[in-house]
Amino acid sequence: MRRPYLRREVNQKVSRYNYPIKMFSCFDAETWEDSLPLNYARYGYNIAMRNGILTDAVGIEDANYDGLDFPNTASDGIRVESLYLFKYFNNIYSVKNDRVIALRDKKVYQAEVIGADFREIQGMEFDTNDITFLNFYAQGTDQLIAISKNGGMKIYNGSSVTDVPSCPALSDACVHFGRIYGVTEQSNKVYFSALSDPTNWNHSLYEGGYITMTDEGGLLKRIISFKDNLYIFREFAIYKLSALADQTDFVLSKVYIGNNKVCPNSITVCNDRIIFLADDGFYSFDGYSVKKILRNIFPLIEDTSYAVGCYFNHKYYLAVKMKTDGVKVGDEYYSELKNNALFIYDTGTGDMGIFRGADVRGFMPISTERINKLFVWFNNFVRFNGIGVITDTGRCFNRKLQKKWVSPKTNFETLSKDKVLKKLYISSTAPMTLTASLEEDYNYYLSASHKAQMIPINRRADKIGLVLWTDQDNFAVTGMLLEFDLIRRRTDE
Repeated sequence: MRRPYLRREVNQKVSRYNYPIKMFSCFDAETWEDSLPLNYARYGYNIAMRNGILTDAVGIEDANYDGLDFPNTASDGIRVESLYLFKYFNNIYSVKNDRVIALRDKKVYQAEVIGADFREIQGMEFDTNDITFLNFYAQGTDQLIAISKNGGMKIYNGSSVTDVPSCPALSDACVHFGRIYGVTEQSNKVYFSALSDPTNWNHSLYEGGYITMTDEGGLLKRIISFKDNLYIFREFAIYKLSALADQTDFVLSKVYIGNNKVCPNSITVCNDRIIFLADDGFYSFDGYSVKKILRNIFPLIEDTSYAVGCYFNHKYYLAVKMKTDGVKVGDEYYSELKNNALFIYDTGTGDMGIFRGADVRGFMPISTERINKLFVWFNNFVRFNGIGVITDTGRCFNRKLQKKWVSPKTNFETLSKDKVLKKLYISSTAPMTLTASLEEDYNYYLSASHKAQMIPINRRADKIGLVLWTDQDNFAVTGMLLEFDLIRRRTDE
């Protein structure tokens, strides 16, 4: 007797497949989704990946958060244009007496870092809010240099102000080997002061002077002292100026030219490299060559117009406008934000976090014996007259923030098999919602637990993606396990 024959479409072969997520990896908004593992983040905000754990990003609170007696500016409604730390040693009392400098409505205010109010520095009024502040040491005392974009300089030595009208109009400046160097967008000249004398800008072989740049590269935007050289950032190019004390030793050379504009306020010295943002992505510069970095992060950015960077505690912070998902977060409820996010890149480990919900305009790091904090000020009208501080709360001015992690949607490169997601195991320290993005989206609510929770799903899908979202504090996910049935398609031979 012939044995019965069962065709493959009647007797389908089912195999069990477990897909573990042991460590959460970085953001990747560029690579084709089907080729990405599920542990990557295709999109997300108010999250960070630290040592393979998915957790909260930073928060921003009032500068007096946690009892810190930091000077306050919010009471009188005057916009904070910029902040700067004047590093000052009081020679009379032989004590370090750093001051926080605030530029507000073309006037300069000062306050001790802890336990004091801002007071105006008489004689430091300007006709513009475009002021560059520098720390300088001359004549045996620490000095605060304030250079106007419209021309002129004022020098504050902790007690009195000296006016220097001969200083050229500079849009950016730095201190390098005892001189002040500066650039302006109005010309191709790099200006410099006399050695150890910021009041002397006379053009002389033994005093101050300028260097004319005639090559291509666009407007002069920034000048940075880095690794014993000066680097002039133009719109499309970087030049190196080897400038020691003697003018006769000055050597100017071009080290980079590109096709996309550099975002000048993103340019930041990060220990042994300079990181900056251009219209086409992030770059790292070691003084010799430029290379593109963080390629998979850049597609998350919507607008670079107001981007500003800072380096603090081995991390590169970038305030920028990121793409949104139709959900308002933090201060987005009040108004449109110029910069709605902070991208935080650990230059040592490569870990990445994204904070969303505040409109940061600038950064002021303070690292002293008493305090090690990163302070910020803001663009939007809700916060424009106040000062904030970066914290680990994961909140925005004590307001809980939506946190979201979105995986790629992938077919696991198993085109010949149908997939049934049977179960999902997850461990989360905060209540959250998990969305399984299959043929449709299915939401599952999870309670907080340090033990793994099992979610029965039992749904078929060709492609699978996951979304985690919560507004709860102390959010952390250590891993997941997806359990599948793989079924060979009926058309297989």
